[in-house]
Amino acid sequence: MVVVSYILRLHCALLLALAVNAAGNNGGGNSGTEEYLLNESCNVVIDVPGNRDVTLSAISGHVPEENCTVTFKARPGRKNVLTFSTFDLEENNDGTCEEALELYDGEDANAPALTEGNGLCGTLTDIADFHESSSENVTIKFTTGPSGFGNGFILIITSVGEENCTDTEFKCDNGNCIDDGLRNNLRDNCGDKSDEDLWSQVALGVWEKLLEFGLPAAIGIIVAGAVVLTLLIVCCVCCICKCCCNKVTPV
Repeated sequence: MVVVSYILRLHCALLLALAVNAAGNNGGGNSGTEEYLLNESCNVVIDVPGNRDVTLSAISGHVPEENCTVTFKARPGRKNVLTFSTFDLEENNDGTCEEALELYDGEDANAPALTEGNGLCGTLTDIADFHESSSENVTIKFTTGPSGFGNGFILIITSVGEENCTDTEFKCDNGNCIDDGLRNNLRDNCGDKSDEDLWSQVALGVWEKLLEFGLPAAIGIIVAGAVVLTLLIVCCVCCICKCCCNKVTPV
């Protein structure tokens, strides 16, 4: 029963991670997040508040060979941490990007690049855990391939301070300061996952591993696991009830 309890707790965290990412896919649902769809946000500047994170989703709605640029602006004196909850952009056999996401450390695509080569592509395991701007502005540029793009990405942008955290902020292990309300939300707001408790970190790790099979497969595995776990719990309850009934002494 202890093992079942641990598995149940982990699966609940995975289901919550799935729900959080589903909210990011359709642009709504998480009260601690401002959510935007990339195809509706091209060539705009998005303010990043201190007490909420921002997600930008590129899951559908883009045409082949399209460029889209978005700038994120935190309050003066703060910077931005960028992490991904999902990432799957098509990569060519020679390692070049069929579709690419480029990050720039400033208010437009003329600023110094935060990414090497022609940008980011591949899956979550092919890119850095996080990227960080040096000032309040960071710009992203997304270029689709000739045939559109793959499963896309969900980008999380968090405004962070440094060194002297306030009473309403949490100090990350890497020294960044984030709003305390962003802790344990199954999003890596610090950039090193130190804002998540143990179970959330385990769930995020498992979620990232499942995404290596693709987003549809990850969802299918979690749903199938939930069905199996439900059947296991029902069997355990039936066995307990049967044992209890056998122990009852007839009158």
